[in-house]
Amino acid sequence: MSPDDDSSVASASLLPSSSRPPVSTASTTSHQTGSKCSKVSAASGVRETKMLSAVALVGVQGSIIHLAEMVKTSFLDPNIIVWEATAMLYADKEVSPEHQQFLLGLFTKNTSIAVIYTSIPDTASCHSYVRDLYDGTAAPAEPVAGPSSMNI
Repeated sequence: MSPDDDSSVASASLLPSSSRPPVSTASTTSHQTGSKCSKVSAASGVRETKMLSAVALVGVQGSIIHLAEMVKTSFLDPNIIVWEATAMLYADKEVSPEHQQFLLGLFTKNTSIAVIYTSIPDTASCHSYVRDLYDGTAAPAEPVAGPSSMNI
């Protein structure tokens, strides 16, 4: 490799900052006062580097948690969805026992209804959805077809 070759090793300024050691601005000064010698050290650069590392760690941790949630929801087991919908249903004290029994039957027959039920953000809309399903005015959700049930 020649120095003029573009494929040579990248210069230090192009490398990511994590590959270079942190620059410390610590300095030591010495003052003579009679027979005593005092040393003062200023390590503000080291403290600043530690603070930036902590901030970066928190940011990365948030991204990892977000990605884990996305992966979890993309590979949901239908039984887990039904379990979560059932837990939400019984936690809501305003849903009548008749509606609870009706919805449990729907959750086990059609997981799409359980997915919709768990994804409704507010309780008023959720109660409206339950009433519409019970009264037959809401169109039931189509079952999600898996790869094995597709006719090609």
